[in-house]
Amino acid sequence: MADIPTDSHKSPTWRTRLAAALHWRSLVRLPLHLPRLAWRFLWLGFFVLAIGFLLLRYVAAPQIAEQRERIEQALSQQLGLKVQIAALDANWQGLRPELSIRGLKIFDHENRVALELPQIEASMAWSSLFYRSLRLYRLEVIKPELDLRRLADGRIFIAGLHINSGGADSGMGDLVLGQRQVVIRDARLVWTDEQRDAPPLALDQVSFRLENSGDSHRFALLASPPAAYSANLDVRGDLYGSGFKDLADWRGSIYLSLDEADLAVWQKWLDYPLALPRGRGGIRTWLSFDGKHLESLTADVALADVALRFGKELPQLDLASLQGRVTLNAREDEINFAAERLSLATQDGLRVGPTRIGFRYLMADDQRPAQGSFSSGELDVRVLSQLSAYLPLPADSARRLVEAAPSGRIVDCKLTWEGPAEKIEHFELSARAEALSLQPVGSFPGFTGLSVQVTGTERKGEFKLGVKDGALSVPTALTESMLLTRLDLAGGWSYEKPKGSAQEALTVKIASGRVVNPHTSADVSGYWQARAAGPGYLDIHAQAKRAQLDAVWRYIPKMPGDYVENWLHESLTAGRGEDLRFQLTGDLTQFPFHKSPGAFRLEGKLVDATLETFAPGWPGATAIQGSLVLDRQRLTIRADKARYQNVPLRAVKVEIPDLMDEGKQVLTVDGKASGATTDFLHYVNASPLEKIAGSFTRELRASGNGNLDLHIEVPLHDALHTRVKGDYRFAGNTLRLIPALPEFSEATGILGFTEKGVSLPGADATFLGKRVRATGVTEADGSLRFDGQGAITMAGLRKLAPNPAWDHLSGETAVTTLIRVRHNLVDVSVDSNLVGVISELPPPMVKDVAERWPLHFNVRAESRDGSPESSNTWRVKLDQRVDVAWGESCSDKQCTLTRGAVAVGEDAVLPAQGWRVSGIVKAVNAEQWQPVIEDMLAGFGAGSGGMAGELAVAVQVADLRVAGHRFRDVNGKALRRDGNWTLRLDGPDLAGDLSWSEAGNGSLRARLSQLSLQPVVGGFEPVPALVTAEGRRPLRQPPALDVVAEHFRLRSMDLGKLSLQAVSDDKRWQLKNISLTAPDMVITGSGVWQRNAGTRLDFKLSSEDAGSMLGRFGQENALRKGAVDFEGNLAWAGLPTTLHYPSMNGALKLKASDGQFRKMEPGAGRLIGILSLQSLPRRISLDFRDVFSEGFAFDSITGDMRVEAGVLNTGDLEVRGPAAKVFLTGSADLAHETLDMHVRVQPTLSETVAIGVIVGQAAVGILNPAVGAAVYLGQKLLRDPVEKIFGYDYAVTGAWADPKVEKVGSKLSVPAASEPAVDLSAPR
Repeated sequence: MADIPTDSHKSPTWRTRLAAALHWRSLVRLPLHLPRLAWRFLWLGFFVLAIGFLLLRYVAAPQIAEQRERIEQALSQQLGLKVQIAALDANWQGLRPELSIRGLKIFDHENRVALELPQIEASMAWSSLFYRSLRLYRLEVIKPELDLRRLADGRIFIAGLHINSGGADSGMGDLVLGQRQVVIRDARLVWTDEQRDAPPLALDQVSFRLENSGDSHRFALLASPPAAYSANLDVRGDLYGSGFKDLADWRGSIYLSLDEADLAVWQKWLDYPLALPRGRGGIRTWLSFDGKHLESLTADVALADVALRFGKELPQLDLASLQGRVTLNAREDEINFAAERLSLATQDGLRVGPTRIGFRYLMADDQRPAQGSFSSGELDVRVLSQLSAYLPLPADSARRLVEAAPSGRIVDCKLTWEGPAEKIEHFELSARAEALSLQPVGSFPGFTGLSVQVTGTERKGEFKLGVKDGALSVPTALTESMLLTRLDLAGGWSYEKPKGSAQEALTVKIASGRVVNPHTSADVSGYWQARAAGPGYLDIHAQAKRAQLDAVWRYIPKMPGDYVENWLHESLTAGRGEDLRFQLTGDLTQFPFHKSPGAFRLEGKLVDATLETFAPGWPGATAIQGSLVLDRQRLTIRADKARYQNVPLRAVKVEIPDLMDEGKQVLTVDGKASGATTDFLHYVNASPLEKIAGSFTRELRASGNGNLDLHIEVPLHDALHTRVKGDYRFAGNTLRLIPALPEFSEATGILGFTEKGVSLPGADATFLGKRVRATGVTEADGSLRFDGQGAITMAGLRKLAPNPAWDHLSGETAVTTLIRVRHNLVDVSVDSNLVGVISELPPPMVKDVAERWPLHFNVRAESRDGSPESSNTWRVKLDQRVDVAWGESCSDKQCTLTRGAVAVGEDAVLPAQGWRVSGIVKAVNAEQWQPVIEDMLAGFGAGSGGMAGELAVAVQVADLRVAGHRFRDVNGKALRRDGNWTLRLDGPDLAGDLSWSEAGNGSLRARLSQLSLQPVVGGFEPVPALVTAEGRRPLRQPPALDVVAEHFRLRSMDLGKLSLQAVSDDKRWQLKNISLTAPDMVITGSGVWQRNAGTRLDFKLSSEDAGSMLGRFGQENALRKGAVDFEGNLAWAGLPTTLHYPSMNGALKLKASDGQFRKMEPGAGRLIGILSLQSLPRRISLDFRDVFSEGFAFDSITGDMRVEAGVLNTGDLEVRGPAAKVFLTGSADLAHETLDMHVRVQPTLSETVAIGVIVGQAAVGILNPAVGAAVYLGQKLLRDPVEKIFGYDYAVTGAWADPKVEKVGSKLSVPAASEPAVDLSAPR
């Protein structure tokens, strides 16, 4: 039969070697000891046996078939079961007889066929004669079908025959073991295991060979399992045992081979040492045992897609591949484990090997201590650590392994030791590892990038440690990991006697060391020595030429709490240290050696260091040149030179007296500074004082210098209770409290501050040109209060609130100032009684120097956190007369007016948005207030980014005067929105709705139910147009007009309905139509205005009842009936609403007919009165009452007039009537209101010029209220009668108000007193 494959690493047993030695030696020496006689007996025996053999072969063998029944009985007796043989043949094979059996049946105890073998070939063994029982040299069974079964109780049956119980029932098994050789060919074997409750396993093409030699049994089994299970099954064994009854005492070795096997399937019939849910590949196993004890196990595996589970509660390990050889030898006192060429790969990419691992452990006994050894080839520590999660490790060890997350590579390792694991007495170690990493766990440090080489024993050894781009983490000693760009340490360990002690102690020395990282480069030396208790004694020295200061916090030993580390981390942010020296010497139980021997000191120079903060929230310093000293528990930083912004600092000392005083560490800062006040304000705004000062110091602008003394005490565990004391002394500074206020110049004083607030014991400055004195404190509610006293001039007030309206005020007055600051709010109030101030504003705001008018001025500036935007609220309240308030929204560059209110006789209430004007006023002259209001609005528009939003007006005016006219009891409401106005006016003189658009040149639309113009004596005097062009208010183009007044009155004259339309564009203003319509007259006109050409007006007056028309003009009894046509055109430089007489030119034409002057007073002297000089003024005014008793009738009045340069000229004005004729020639200067006229009266002509003059006067007077002041032409030129020049020539010269009349001659003879007078009043 085939031999069992051997393990090339396995040596023959001692039993095998001994048996071989005895066998060959006996054979070699036996002939030397036998006498010749013995050989003769042997030859005799040989011939006897030969004769017997020949008798059996040729005599007995042919008759063997006749002995079938006896053979059945012999087999039945041997097996203990009934046996039947269908056919039996005998033959010889060499020297041995052979039997060929057909149809062998074996019956069980219940006489049922248990086993049927179709063909058996058996060679008889001559030993049957010795054992007196059937012994076969060879038993061969061909094509049997065997049913092998294990019951639930463990008994094994072959074809129903029990083979493993011992005693009488083990005969079948022992019979098989008693045969020298048993061969089964081409069999089918079905294995049923009821004990495992497994399904039947059918094996085809089974070949089995068993060789027995006494207690030695060797077998081989080849079979073909189902293709899904594996390719081939090869099982071989070399066993030693006396029989099945002693099966528990058997020993030997077994070989198992499976190719392309599904290992998970075979778990149904085989026991694995671990769960194998999935796996396929080949396996070869060598197993040695002695009884129930496993001695050794060797396995070669080549598996793929393997799933392993090492415990029910453990996760499943999914392997992509597993290869290698694993060997396990176990004895009662020794365990050996080895793995060679071991490699595996997990499904998620982890890989191990190929590598080797060896482990041996020998248990202690009375002769020796426990011993062990471990060796390995290259191992990936990270992979092994991750694989440990699948192994049945103790929970605490598994947790620590996960937390540590080791990684790296063990190149090789050899370790031997003596003694139990918890107390190793002796060891020898040689190891080398690279790129090791370990996270800190508990008090055990962590590291990355570590390379180690160690050689030594427990008494003495050497080590080399190296790190490249790694780190060291010691959570119990350092707050942060120590970065290591490179680390080289060389040293060793030994046992030495400490000073003053006779007992040796473990000592670890660093002979040489170099540490390089991004922050420093240092040389390290020293040693550590164990003590009987505690962490031991340490003596470490380090020196560094340079170090980055922003990393100092990383290397400060961990202090109670994290306050110190946090402060160093947040504060010491830049710079470098030079000539750094570090020493730590002493018993570590006394660290930091506050009151005990030892040294803990770090010192070095500071170069260009930055302390970002002295204390939490308090700005620090830059460009520090000084020193840093850490001596035991005291940390001191000194700055011989430093800066904050552009301010040089001096004598700065930052110190923590006791770093180890847990919960009571205090940081102190002392320093002095001299520099710009702007930088001091920056410091305040960057410190906690900003919360007290709010926006006050943020908005405060300053120029100048000062000196600062500062002391800070910070409890690091409670920075909210920081104590501060400082003084800032300044002189000659310029300050601007808020952008809305002017500067304080030449300011001098002392500003003190603590953590609770600021104080100003005394300061003075120049404000608005006057010296003021101020003091300040922080009040109980946290707000700042500054009080000031001084004086203010009106010129200075204009700087405070820029507006041209202040030009109407002059003088100086005493004021008191109060400034309050709370968080983001600054409130400035100024109060005065205005004694010493003169007001030249129009009534009722006129004031002399001695009057007391209480004035309250206030501005509130409120900013937003983190935003440059702010809002200002202004208020000026003058006694109970007027109250003005407005609001601004400000950015860095500009303030925009957002809302406002003006109240007269009441308090102003700011609307949510827009503007509101309200109040009750007794009397207002619009012309006088117009320039003031324009100045005020111009100031708002220029200084506040323009007025915006909605404007609402609600006012009541008892006496309103506009353009020389008076309006009584006007109640007006107006609303301005997006440049458009809507107005509602109610009053006896003015009522209706108006709308005004500011777009372009503006447009006015008015629908009035009542318009009554009441000129005021000495009223409106328009400003000449040319003056406006040179003045501060530029000439504006008139707006578009659409005005309708249902009832229009001028003085007491009811002029009917007024209608006026005008349009405006960039080139000209055109009066498209103006009309006055009444039952007895119609006046129409049109015109145009151009910026460079001026105004041109065409008009026409028509009336069919001139007497009635004149009645409207206040001349009720002047004329009876009559028709009038009066037309003309005028042109002048300037606006249509402003007549400029010096530039006026034009032509007028008058035509009247069929009228009669009313009846005059009767009397005998009517004609004489015409000739008298004393009656000339009455004649000039057409007063002929002393001449005409029944009135003067006329047929016509005609004439043309010219206006040139403001002078009205006429040469043909003629009045014709039945009684007289009147001729007028000459001129009237409209600008200077003077006359130069020649008047001729011819009574005999029965004509007069009175009606022409009156009508001309009326026509011009009507037009002027609509288009300006042309009313004066008619009013001054033709207002007096001409009766007294009747029949004579007169010269009329002088002023309109008092003309001079002189008689220049007479063309008529005056009748004598006795002659009857001529009746000039006769009917036509």
